[in-house]
Amino acid sequence: EWLVVSAFLAVQAFVFMAIAILLRPWLPSAQAWSSLIIFVYNVYSLVQLFPGFSRWRTALRATLGLAMFMLAQSMLGAVIAAVLLLATRL
Repeated sequence: EWLVVSAFLAVQAFVFMAIAILLRPWLPSAQAWSSLIIFVYNVYSLVQLFPGFSRWRTALRATLGLAMFMLAQSMLGAVIAAVLLLATRL
């Protein structure tokens, strides 16, 4: 259940980032602001979605889930970059 909700919120995060990219000519720091908005919105959404859990427990789970997602994304990006660098040297 948490995985499905987290995936849905990740898709929403991509939408926020796409809007931030479109706003970049008029608002240069739009991507930085959108990251903060995404984090706050994700935590708020999860707290509202699971009313049976305590708010702090849900907020900490959301923060941990976002940190794990960002770590996995960074590791995957590093692996892809390494593979591309090695492929261009061959």
